[in-house]
Amino acid sequence: MRAAIKYAHKVGRIDLDQTAQLLIPAVKNERHHYPQRKEMLEIARACKNRQVRAAIRIAFYSGMRRGEILRAKLTQQGYSLDDTKNGRPRVVPVHPRTAVLARRIRFTITLKQFETEWIKARESAGHLDTKFHDLRHAAASEMINAGIDLFTVGGVLGHKSVASTKRYSHLVTARLAHAVGKIGQKK
Repeated sequence: MRAAIKYAHKVGRIDLDQTAQLLIPAVKNERHHYPQRKEMLEIARACKNRQVRAAIRIAFYSGMRRGEILRAKLTQQGYSLDDTKNGRPRVVPVHPRTAVLARRIRFTITLKQFETEWIKARESAGHLDTKFHDLRHAAASEMINAGIDLFTVGGVLGHKSVASTKRYSHLVTARLAHAVGKIGQKK
């Protein structure tokens, strides 16, 4: 709504831009489901389609989105993405656990087929509420729990701003307590 009013003002359709007076409620649709490796493996094992099974593992170990996985080009540096959600190209390194998949699997599956196979696999594995995108969150969670800083996690995920990565900041709480405990200690 705000964008439409701003555009109408910009092109001269309305005289006054009153968007500052609009009260727009905050969107609270963040998911906080971070599948563990065990859950990912259960879904992958239940998946009958080789391409979807590979994509499940790649998503968990790279943090890439489904569409990125399906269109990425493999280069010496990793998965090359010319067109990303934020408009900037990026390269995602290949995790050692998916290196064989990266070399062997060529994605030719349609989005509809992919979604059908994903739903069957997660239901068969007993993880009805897990969305494919949750594997991206799992990758971020795994990196943060391994001590990787939020800036680097954001870089791997392709976030344009730190605000996007901040949704994972609650995962750093235990490390913060450890850091505070170091204050005043001698080396």
